[in-house]
Amino acid sequence: MALAESPEERIARAAGFDALARYAGDAGFDAWDALRTLLKGEGESPSQVVATWSEALRAGLREALIKTLRAMLPPVALCAGLRLIFGKNAAGLGMADLLCALCCAVTLATQAAAARETASAFLSALDGAASALTPVLVSALTLTGAPVTASILTPLAAECAALIDHVLGGLGLDLCATACAVAVAGSLTRRFSLDRLFRLIAGGTRWLLGITVFLFGGLMSVRGLMGAAGDTAAARTAKLALENLVPIIGGELSGVSGSLAASAGMARRALGFTGALLIAHLCLEPMMKLASTLMSLRVAAALLEPLAGDAPVVVLIGRFADVQALVLALCACAALVTLLLAGGCAALL
Repeated sequence: MALAESPEERIARAAGFDALARYAGDAGFDAWDALRTLLKGEGESPSQVVATWSEALRAGLREALIKTLRAMLPPVALCAGLRLIFGKNAAGLGMADLLCALCCAVTLATQAAAARETASAFLSALDGAASALTPVLVSALTLTGAPVTASILTPLAAECAALIDHVLGGLGLDLCATACAVAVAGSLTRRFSLDRLFRLIAGGTRWLLGITVFLFGGLMSVRGLMGAAGDTAAARTAKLALENLVPIIGGELSGVSGSLAASAGMARRALGFTGALLIAHLCLEPMMKLASTLMSLRVAAALLEPLAGDAPVVVLIGRFADVQALVLALCACAALVTLLLAGGCAALL
């Protein structure tokens, strides 16, 4: 079987790709098949990928919307009935609004806790994927004559893990939980408003995500360019040495080394893009789940608004939808950072 392998596949196996394939297999992804497909220039068309994602989103949205409406409709209908009974009685209206907000807050808090659990598991999966992918990329870079880039990749992977663990999985999720608590507290009474505090927390979370992507992307670009420049200079020096210092056969050896370098470059790019495909596979289920919950909350708020009138519950549902959007953006940011680590290395080589 080993004799039938291409040079690129032998490089991948020597770089420890089997360990990554086992990790990917546990996640339901055939890494070897993806690698061979990339090396052959085949694969799913973009339309097939879009169709898969859109079907997953539609199915998730239907399920999430039905679940949300079933949970929200009874308390909102009860609130509407109490408002009709009490009429313009301010105390009665306040009691009806408080009862409805409390009932909906329980359901929304349960959804928010589930979203946090989904996001936390997704971030852990991304961290595991990056930990499994980094040694393969480092070994492949070293084996194929890019030691400078390999030495730069290791600290970049550590910085990526720290960002996912502490900044996004720690501070980011904590800010989202705080925003949920502020949203509930602000909806329980009309006497004071926490709208500015909620917007401050939400805006701070968005700034945190933007700064994280900007800093990591810029850092990777600078270090990647430095590594690529160093490896290119080393390769050119070796080629000139072969041509000028080895008599008679120096030119032929230089041509052979160029062919080997092209094969090595193809292997490195295929490994990087295989890692990117693994990350995309890990993103499918949790991202669709979070997006479906977000869209169901938006739709539920729009459908329940005529029934609830000016009751605070509609604002409460909208704010939880905003928090859900922040959790989704946080997961997308973590996926982007990991994709930069995997795909960026492939693109720079």
